[in-house]
Amino acid sequence: MAKQIKQENKQDKQLQEIGSRIRDLRKKKGLTQLELADKIGCSETHLSNIETGSAKMGVDIAIRIADYFGVSTDWILRAINPGMTDVELLSDCSPSEREYYEELFGSIKKISRKHGKTGK
Repeated sequence: MAKQIKQENKQDKQLQEIGSRIRDLRKKKGLTQLELADKIGCSETHLSNIETGSAKMGVDIAIRIADYFGVSTDWILRAINPGMTDVELLSDCSPSEREYYEELFGSIKKISRKHGKTGK
């Protein structure tokens, strides 16, 4: 029973975090809930419930929100890869450029972690 409550609390927190990211995106664009709801094809009430974490959204709505704001669904759902994905970032690079950038980013990551600058 306690394990189930702990799992429900974790899900509630995750839904609130997802909703918060969506609300932040909407506000940065200067949109009302009604305007965004119209653009993504859901009701204002449902969008409000998503933003407050009191309702889950379907995959179709998550995709429409991501497409509208130009972010990945990973970022909306888990705050991963805001903006470009790794693949998109390196898509126009030659194999030698990819290798160079991977080594460079690896070095930057090691230095950042060593100095506690990971953003986590």
